[in-house]
Amino acid sequence: MRDNLTAALTARLRRAQRDGDPAALLESQALEEANHLLGFLATPAGPDPLDPQVQYLVGCVLLGRSTAPPSQDQRSDELVGLRLLLPLYWNQPDMLPETVRAALASALPNSGRPPEGTSTTVAYAASRVELATLLVDRLVRFGDVAAGRSAILVLRAAVHDLPAGHRLRPTALHGLGFVLMASAEREAGPRAGLAVPITDEAISSLREAMDTTAPDDPLHAHAAHGIALALRGRALSTDDLGPLAETIDLLRTAVGAAPDLDGALASMLADLGTTLILWLTSTEDAAGPATDERWAAADEAVTALRRSIGLTPREAPETPRRLLGLAAALQARHLLRADPDGVQEAIAVLILAASAVPDGSTDREAIMDMVGDAMLLLPYDALAGVDPEVRAGFEYIDGLMSSALGAALSGDDGPAGGLAPFLRVIGLAGAPEHGPGSQGSHVGTMRAVAELLNHRGEAGLIEAVGILSGWLADRVLRLPPQARADAIERYLAGDEESSGDEALFGPVDLTDVEELLVVIEGIRAQIPADHPERPFVALGHGLLRLVRLGATEVPREDRLAGSVELAAILRDLTESVMPAVQEQMGLSTADLEAVLALSTAAGLPFDDVARLERLVREGRQRLAHTAEDSPEQHDVLRSLASALFQHYFLFQDEASYQEALGHARRLVPLLVSADPALRVLLMLWTSAVAFHAGPVNLGMQAGETDTPESSTARLASTSAVSALVRGDVPTALETLEEGRARLLSGAIDTRRELGSLRRADPRLATRFIQVRERVRAGRTQLQDFAMAPPEGIERFRGLVQEWRALIAELNELPGYERFMLPLPLGLPDLLPAAAEGPVVTINVHGRRCDALVLSVDGVRGVALPRLRAADIVQQAEVFHEAIAIVAEGGDGPLARQASDVITDTLGWLWDVLAEPVLAALGLTGPPEEGALWPRLWWSPTGALTRLPLHAAGQHGQAGRSVLDRVVSSYTPTLRALMYSRAHRISSPRTVLVVAMPETPGHPPLRQSVQEARAFDGAAGLTRLVGSKATRAAVGAALPGAAIAHFACHAGSNPADPYASHLLLQDGALDLGAIARFELDGAELAYLSACGTARGGARLADEAVHAASAFQLAGYAQSVATLWEIGDEVAAMAATAFYRELSGRGSGEPGDRLPAARALHEVTRRLRESMPDRPWAWASLVHAGA
Repeated sequence: MRDNLTAALTARLRRAQRDGDPAALLESQALEEANHLLGFLATPAGPDPLDPQVQYLVGCVLLGRSTAPPSQDQRSDELVGLRLLLPLYWNQPDMLPETVRAALASALPNSGRPPEGTSTTVAYAASRVELATLLVDRLVRFGDVAAGRSAILVLRAAVHDLPAGHRLRPTALHGLGFVLMASAEREAGPRAGLAVPITDEAISSLREAMDTTAPDDPLHAHAAHGIALALRGRALSTDDLGPLAETIDLLRTAVGAAPDLDGALASMLADLGTTLILWLTSTEDAAGPATDERWAAADEAVTALRRSIGLTPREAPETPRRLLGLAAALQARHLLRADPDGVQEAIAVLILAASAVPDGSTDREAIMDMVGDAMLLLPYDALAGVDPEVRAGFEYIDGLMSSALGAALSGDDGPAGGLAPFLRVIGLAGAPEHGPGSQGSHVGTMRAVAELLNHRGEAGLIEAVGILSGWLADRVLRLPPQARADAIERYLAGDEESSGDEALFGPVDLTDVEELLVVIEGIRAQIPADHPERPFVALGHGLLRLVRLGATEVPREDRLAGSVELAAILRDLTESVMPAVQEQMGLSTADLEAVLALSTAAGLPFDDVARLERLVREGRQRLAHTAEDSPEQHDVLRSLASALFQHYFLFQDEASYQEALGHARRLVPLLVSADPALRVLLMLWTSAVAFHAGPVNLGMQAGETDTPESSTARLASTSAVSALVRGDVPTALETLEEGRARLLSGAIDTRRELGSLRRADPRLATRFIQVRERVRAGRTQLQDFAMAPPEGIERFRGLVQEWRALIAELNELPGYERFMLPLPLGLPDLLPAAAEGPVVTINVHGRRCDALVLSVDGVRGVALPRLRAADIVQQAEVFHEAIAIVAEGGDGPLARQASDVITDTLGWLWDVLAEPVLAALGLTGPPEEGALWPRLWWSPTGALTRLPLHAAGQHGQAGRSVLDRVVSSYTPTLRALMYSRAHRISSPRTVLVVAMPETPGHPPLRQSVQEARAFDGAAGLTRLVGSKATRAAVGAALPGAAIAHFACHAGSNPADPYASHLLLQDGALDLGAIARFELDGAELAYLSACGTARGGARLADEAVHAASAFQLAGYAQSVATLWEIGDEVAAMAATAFYRELSGRGSGEPGDRLPAARALHEVTRRLRESMPDRPWAWASLVHAGA
C-alpha cells in the first residue's frame, strides 16, 4: 500500500508542478491519500525513526493545498505541511526542490537561517519537536504503537540536542514524558486501570519540564499533572502508596496553574478527586475516628469532582467515570461525618452515570449495584427526598425484614407488591453471592429495589427479581420482555398456565424434611438455652422451615400469610440465629463467605473426590467389623454418613444420599451431646435434606429409579429437554454446559482466572498461590473447623483474614470484581468454542435425545428420534463385554461373535446418531481431493461417553463413516475446549518420553522401547525408561515438557474412576498427582496406555480419566485410548503418529501441533490394514484443542 500511495502522490505533485495549478492537490482523494501515507511516517526500527520520503510527499501536498483560497482547513494543512518539511529543510535540504526551499525560507524568520546564537543542529532538533506532536496524536487517537516508539526516539534526540534555556526544551521534555506514559498504559492494557508502572525516564523528563517553566506557564501545569499520574500509576502497580501525598500536591499545583479555558483542567480536577479518595482509603486507621484532615480531603475531593463534571460535556466518554468518582467521594465524606444529603446526591449521581452507559451492559448492572449499596447508608428519615415509588419499595422490604408486614403488603400495584410473591425465593436460595438470612440477602434485596430506580414497569421488575431469585427466575429472565410481563401478571393473578414441564419435573417430596424437623425439634426440647450446640440446631431448624415453605404450593388467598411466615423465619435467622452461630465459631459473615470461597479455590478435585471415595470405602469395611451399638460403631457411622453426605453434595447421587440417611438415623439418640463431630453431621444432614428437596432433585421423573448419572447432570439433561420442547435451543446448550463435569469445570474456571491474574498482576497472583497452598497443606475445610484444636482454629482464622484482604484487593482491579465467582456462560460466551469447527453436544434423556450443534453462527438442535437412552446403556454394556473378549486374544467362535458385536455397534452409532448430525452440517461425503479435512468436536453425555463416536460407520461401504468425512476430537465441555485453546505454545518444543517395558505384576510391554525410539534425534529430549521412570523423575521432568509421551500400563476402573492411574517404576501416578501440575507451554500428552480416556460407568458426565487430568494440568491436546489395544498395535500407532506429525510440520511459530489431523490419518491407515479388527484402531481418540 505504501508504494501505491507514494506513486499516487508523486504523480499529483508532478502534475501540479507541470500545470502550475494546485488542482490535483486540492481533490479530496489527494487528502485521503496523504492521510493514509502519513500512517507510514513512523519507522522506529529503521536507521531514522521517520521516513523522509513520507515527510517530503505528504508535506509538499499539504503545503501545496494551502495555496488555494484560505480556509480553516487550508491553514491546518499548511501547519502540518510545515511541521513535516522543516526538519528536511534543516537536515536534508537537497531533498527539497528549490521552489519548496524558497517557500520555507520565506515562512521562517531570519530569511531561513537559524536564529542568532544557535546552530543548524539546534534548529533541526526544534523542528523535530513540532513534528513529534503528529506522532503523539497518532498514538493517542489511533493506537499507533510504531508512532509512539518513533516519537520517543525523536524527542530523546531533541532533548539531547536542545541546549538548556531553549524555549522548546521544556516542550520536548514534557512530550517525551507524556509519550512514555501513554506507551506504558497501552502496553499494560485496560485491565491495569490506574496501576500502570511508569519508567524513571518519564518521571525525570516531566520533572525537568516543570522545573524549567514558570508557574503561570500552561506547560508547568501539564508537567505537574503528568508527574502526578506517573507517581500514582507506579504507586498502585507496586502497592507502595506512600507517594500519594506528593501526587496530591502535584495535582493541586496543576489545578492551580491551569487556566480555566485549558481543555485538560477537567481531567486534572477528576484526577485530584479520585487520588484524594485513594489516599483516604489507603491511609492507616481508615475506619477510625474522623480527623479534620481526612474530612477536609473528602470535601476537597467532592469539590474537585463537581468542578470536573461541570467542565465535562454530558456525552463525553469520561462522564460516567467522573460521576462514579463523585459518588464515591460523597459516600466517603458521609462515612467520616454523617451527611445524608450527600448520600442522596451520590444516588442521583449514580443514576445519572447509569443512564450514560448502554442499557443491559455489565457496567450498568455494576452501577445499579452501587446504588443499592448507597441506599443502605441512608437513615430511614432521609427517605423523604427519594422518589416515592422507590421509597415505597424501601419501606416495604425493611418492613418485611422486621416482620412489620401489615401496612407494607397493602396491594399488588407498586414495586413492593410485585416483589412480594418472589420473596420466598430469597429464603430458599439467597442472593446469588450470599446464603439465606445473611446480611448479603438484605444487600441483595436493596440492590433489587435500586434496580427499580432506572426500570419502570413489569419487565423492569422482573430484572430486579432476577438479582434475588437465581435459578428459579432465570427461566423467566430468558423470555422476551412482553412474555416476562405476561408471566408475572399470571402469577399475581393466581392463574398461571402450565409450562408443560410437569411431566418432566415431578412434585417435591418433603418426607425427609418433615422427618428431620421432628428430629431437630426433639433435640431443641432436650438441650438447655445456653447449650453451645443450640445455635447450630436452630440454624438447621430455620433452614428446613424455609425449604418447606418454599416447596409448598401457596393458594393466592394465602400468599399474605405465607409472606408473614417467611418474614418471621428470616427475622429469626438474621437477628438471632446467625449471630449466635458466628459467635460460637468466631467468624463474621464475611469470614464465612471467605471460608467457602477459599475452600473452592484451594480445592483439588481429583484429590478431594479420591479422598471421599477412600473414606466411604474404608468406612464400609470398618462398619462390617464393629460391635453393634458400640462407641467405635458410632464413630464409624458418623464419619461414614458425613463422607456420604459430602459425596452427595458433589455429585447429587441418590445412592449416597439414601445410604447416608440410613446411617444418620441410627445416631439420632446421640445428637443431643456436645460432640462437635456430631454437630458437623447434623449440619451436613440438614444441608443434604434441604438440597434434596430443592430444584436439583426434580430432574428425576416420577417412578424413575436411580441412574449412574448424578442428579445434577440428570437435572441439566431434563432442563435441556424442557428448553428444546419450547424451541429454546440456546438455553438447552447453556444448561448442559453448567450441569456436566462440574468439578473439572470448577477447576478450569479457577485456573483460567489465575492465569489471567498472572498476566495482569504477577505480584497478586503469587500471593494468591501462597495462601492457597497453605490452605491445601492444612486441608482445613469448614466442616473440619468445628473439630479443630484451638491453635488450628487460630491459624485458620489468620488464613481467612489474609484471604479476605487479598480478595478485596483483587476486586479493585478492573475486570476482577467477581474473581473466583464466575458467572454461568451464556451463548455469546460459548460461541468461540466453535471457532475452528462445530462442536456437537449430545443430550441423552429418557424422553428424547438431541444433538446441539454449535457453530460460529449460533446453535441449532438436531433431533435424533432413533437414538434412545435405554438402547445406549444396553449397547455400551454389550460393546465393552465384546471388547473384553477380543482383548483376551484367540480366534474362536466367541471372539468372532464379539468382533461382529463391535462392528454392529459402530454401524448402529452411524445410523442413529453420526449420519443425521453430519448430514445436518452438510458433510455428506469425503472432502474434495487436496482440500483440508473439516474438524468436528464431539461432546457426548451419559452412557454415550463410553462409545467411540469418532469411529461410527458402516465401514464396509465407501464414505459412510465419520472417519471418511471429518477429523474428530472430543471435549467434555465447551469451557474445557476454550481452556485448552488458551494455552501458550512452547518454542522450541521439548519432549518427555516415559516407557515401562517391565512393570512388576503386569505383562511386559516390550514394544514400549520402540515407542521411545520414535523421538531419536529430537531436540530437548528427556527419556525415562524402566528403572528411571519414577514418580519423582516424571514429576521433575513434566514442567519442562511441551510433549509428554507415556508408554506404560494404566489402571482405570469404571466403578471407581477417581482411582485411575499410570503405573511407573515405583508405583502409581494417580489423577490427583497429575492434575496438581499447573504447566505453562504444555501442548501434547500422548497416553499410550490402556483406557486413558475411559471414564466411569458411574458419574459418566464428570469426565474422570487420565486425559482430562492432563488437560487440567495444562496440556492443550491429548491422544488417549478408550480401551486396551495391545502392545504391538499401540507401538505401531504411536510410531506412525509421530512420523505423520513430523511430516506435517508445525506450521508458523505459535501454531498448535496438528495432532488431531495426524491421528485421523493414522487411524484411517490402521483401518485399511486391519479392517476386520476395529477394536484395534477405534480405541485411539484425540481430545482438546
